[in-house]
Amino acid sequence: MLNCVSNLALNLRTFAVVLIAGISFHQAQAQEAEQVPEASPATEVEESLPEVEIIADAPSPVKKKPKKKRSGAAQAPTPAVSSGAAQSQADFEPVEEFDVGTEQGDADLRGRLPVAKDTFVPVTIVDDEEILAGHGANIADSLDQKPGISASTFTAGASRPIIRGLDTNRVRVQENGIGTHDVSALSEDHAVPVDPFAAERVEVIRGPATLRYGSNAIGGVVAVENGRIPTAVPRNGIAGEVKGGWRSVDESEDGAVKITAGANGIVLYADGFRRRAEDYDTPRGRQFNTFAEADGFAVGTSLVGNNGFIGVAFSQYDSLYGITGGEEAEEKRPRIDLDQSKVMAKGELNFQTSAS
Repeated sequence: MLNCVSNLALNLRTFAVVLIAGISFHQAQAQEAEQVPEASPATEVEESLPEVEIIADAPSPVKKKPKKKRSGAAQAPTPAVSSGAAQSQADFEPVEEFDVGTEQGDADLRGRLPVAKDTFVPVTIVDDEEILAGHGANIADSLDQKPGISASTFTAGASRPIIRGLDTNRVRVQENGIGTHDVSALSEDHAVPVDPFAAERVEVIRGPATLRYGSNAIGGVVAVENGRIPTAVPRNGIAGEVKGGWRSVDESEDGAVKITAGANGIVLYADGFRRRAEDYDTPRGRQFNTFAEADGFAVGTSLVGNNGFIGVAFSQYDSLYGITGGEEAEEKRPRIDLDQSKVMAKGELNFQTSAS
C-alpha cells in the first residue's frame, strides 16, 4: 500500500514539471514573434531581383547584314505635290522599279521573283541526217530507235509508229500540219503514204500538247515536215539533194532526189523517190512474201513575200507489198497495192503594226 502511494506521488510530480516547461517554451516563442516584423510580398520581390542599369544609346547586340545597293534599280521620279499632301506622302517610302526583262533586273530579283525562261516540252525531233543514217523504209522504221517509240512491223511494207504502247486511232500522223488521210489507223496492214526520203524533220509530240490535235492524238503526234510547200527562197536561188542506199538482207535498192529553186518571190519545188526490196533472209531461210516496192513524186510552188507566203503542192504515192504469214502467204501470196494522190495548200500572213 505504501509503495502504490509513493509511485502515484512521483508520477504527479513528473507531470507537473513537464507542464511547467511547456508553458515556458510557448511564452518564449510569442515574445520572439512580437519583436520581428512581417515582410510584405513587395519587399521580398524587391530584395530578390538584381538591379538593372538602362542605357539609352547602347548598340544592339544582334548584328545585322548591311543591305546591298541594287545597281539595276531605277527610282521612279517623284511628282510635285502640294504642302497639304506632303505630310501624308512622307509616311510612305519610295517604291523601286526593276526591269525584269534585262539580265541585271533578273539578278536583282533573284530569290524573290522566279522567272521561268525555259519550259519543258515532251518533243522528240529527228532531223534528216538521222533519217538517212537509219535507212528506214518507212516513217516508223526511222523512229523506232528513240525512247518510248516503237513500230508495229506488221510487214516490211506496212509499219506504223507506236508511242508508249498506244497506236492506231490514238496516234496521229501528219505531213506539213495536214493529216495523211490514209486507213492505216483502221487496219495495220495498210501503209502510211509518207516516204522518209522526202522528210526534212520528224517531230514526235507527247503529253498535254497533243490536246490541240484532237481526241485521235491522245497517244502522241508524229509530224513530218518537208519542203514540198516552200516557205522561203533558197539562199543562192537554187538548192538540191540526192540520196540513195542498198541493203544485203533483202537486196533492197532505193534513191531519191529533190530540188528547190526560186527568184523574185516565186519558189518551185520537185522531188521523186523509188524503192525496191525482195523477200528478206532469216537464219532459217527466206521469208516468203516480204517484198516491198514504192515510188512517188511531188511538185509544189509558193508565192513568198515579206509578210508571209502561200503555196500549193501535189504528191503521188504508189506502193506494192506482200503480207506474210503461214502457208497462205506461200500459196496465195496476198499483197496490197496502195495508191494515193494528194493536193495540199498552206499559207501564212504576218500583220505588222507600227508603234506611234
